[in-house]
Amino acid sequence: MMTYREALNVLKSVCDGARAKDCHGYNAVDSPIADSFASFSLWSEKQQNYVINMLRKYSDQLLNYDIVYSDLQKEPTKEDKQKAFEDVRKAVVQVERPVLDYKDSVFTLKIPFEHKDLAKDAARHYWDNERKVWCYHVNSPGVIDGLYDLVMKHKELDIVVKPAAADYIDTFYKDKAQFDKSVKDVVSIKENGVPDVPVPLLTKLYDHQKRAYLIGTTLNSAALLMEMGTGKTLAAIAIAGKRFLAGEIKNLLVISPLSILHVWKREFEKHADFPNNVIVLNDTQMEKKKNKIDECNKSDMLNILVVSYESAWRMPDEIISWKPDMVILDESQKIKNKKTRRSEFIHELGDEIKYKLILSGTPVTQSPVDLYSQYRFLNRNIFGSNFYVFRNMYCKMGGFEHKQIVGFKNMEDLIQKAHSVAYRITKEEALDLPDFTDEILYCDLKESAKAYKEMDKEMKVVLESGKCTASILLAQMTRLSQIAGGFLPVVDKNGKETIQQVGTEKLDLLKSVIEDFPRHKKLVIFCRFISEINAICAMFEDMKISYASITGDVVSKTREIIIDNFQHKEDPKVIILQSAVGGLGITLTAADTMIFFSNEFSYANYEQARARVHRIGQRNHVTYIQLVSKSTIDEDIVSALESKKNVADIIVDRTGGII
Repeated sequence: MMTYREALNVLKSVCDGARAKDCHGYNAVDSPIADSFASFSLWSEKQQNYVINMLRKYSDQLLNYDIVYSDLQKEPTKEDKQKAFEDVRKAVVQVERPVLDYKDSVFTLKIPFEHKDLAKDAARHYWDNERKVWCYHVNSPGVIDGLYDLVMKHKELDIVVKPAAADYIDTFYKDKAQFDKSVKDVVSIKENGVPDVPVPLLTKLYDHQKRAYLIGTTLNSAALLMEMGTGKTLAAIAIAGKRFLAGEIKNLLVISPLSILHVWKREFEKHADFPNNVIVLNDTQMEKKKNKIDECNKSDMLNILVVSYESAWRMPDEIISWKPDMVILDESQKIKNKKTRRSEFIHELGDEIKYKLILSGTPVTQSPVDLYSQYRFLNRNIFGSNFYVFRNMYCKMGGFEHKQIVGFKNMEDLIQKAHSVAYRITKEEALDLPDFTDEILYCDLKESAKAYKEMDKEMKVVLESGKCTASILLAQMTRLSQIAGGFLPVVDKNGKETIQQVGTEKLDLLKSVIEDFPRHKKLVIFCRFISEINAICAMFEDMKISYASITGDVVSKTREIIIDNFQHKEDPKVIILQSAVGGLGITLTAADTMIFFSNEFSYANYEQARARVHRIGQRNHVTYIQLVSKSTIDEDIVSALESKKNVADIIVDRTGGII
């Protein structure tokens, strides 16, 4: 059957634009209209009706071509096509099944519009308008559980779960089950007695260290929140050793403050009962660091790369290429600020590493927010990987534009989650500790190095001259000790000695210790030289920490007031003493930590200084910290004092017995 369009085209082919019906074509009015309508690929219903009415006038002409007007048929119009399309679309939608997929840490859910509320209820979500799907980032809390509930509780939706999504969810729940079991085991370790377990160390662990060891080997990612002096480094070495001997790790990356880099090497050499190869990256030149990394590749031992926080983020490619199997963050509060480049790199590194430890005696130095970044590295499933979700959960907002943290909430939940993968102990709780612990922190000379080398060279010349006496050598060693602290004695042409500050290396080391020291606790600092005390006082002024100092210039009455305030009042938090006058007749048991910025050469005076905090009235375990400039006379002095010798003994050795 012929359609109206086909009939139109027949007459159009013989159209002559006649002014009257002459049986040969359209008249002058209909001719251009016919041409126009013939060019349309699809007519609207209105256009088709116009053509129908127009062709009725030309019924006789159509008969000339054996076309009967009454037999002509309509064709589908635009409206017909649209309706058909809608019918098909509705039919497809009715049978289309929702689809859950996963790619690049994001789940996508394609679901009919009428079920959008279910998609919104599943978990934290956002709408991707370009792809027309709901999106869920895997690191947001509750995402997996929400999507799993959507699939399982709404069987009527018949959701298609793509293999990638199914595999991720399956792995998540397997890991979660394993993690939940490990957390239960950790609770048991904390609450029950400590079994006599074998530990890959040459040194016997105390009971609280054994607990830390058991927790660190039970969990793939654990936090040892152990106060300074309780031996968290030794526990961490034991954990790494166990994993190495079990074949779980081959390369261990330790990231620590610059002052503790060499402590790790010494502690591994002293305590590890397993083959190890420790490489410390403390060189300032990047090329030297790269060469040292190449040395950290022994095939038959645990390779340990020790690097500072500042160096780590500056050499990400080298560290990642080295392929660490385990990472230990020492003094993990150094990444409490999530926005720093060091923190961002360490978070990315943590996402790729299975075995992780964070070590800190003061994980919270300012507010509970300090925990977020540390746990983001350790286990992003504890507090999630979105800081603002964490903040909304635990912080009360206020202030300008409601953007300032003015308080905290849900602290019980935060503490419970933090402690689920952590072992926390203070010196007071570690009942099996000895009465005191000694620690050594190091710094490398930079600005002061030139002055020190020149003075050391001068001393060697004097020694080699054969005319060196003990008194001369003692004076030279005293000057070396001053330079190691950053101060150079200079004698002018009139013979008057003045002191110049040539470096801040040891002062910076002290500052890093103070920054991490609990603000509620008190601290004692011993110095040999007045110039050091003045610089330290200025530092506390800048840090806005209350302090007092006692030197030879302080009169007896003032001294008594300072000591009484330190012992019985809130302030001062810190007392700085000159070794020559602060080692006798003083009780400072309000503090349980003492720092030696520099030492005298007398062992007897050193012991007297230590006794200021370790005496009757002291209820806590005591920690003594030596600040040492590496490769300087500081090391000789500390070595002599540790051996309970006067530094004078060194003088006799060096001068061949000359007195």
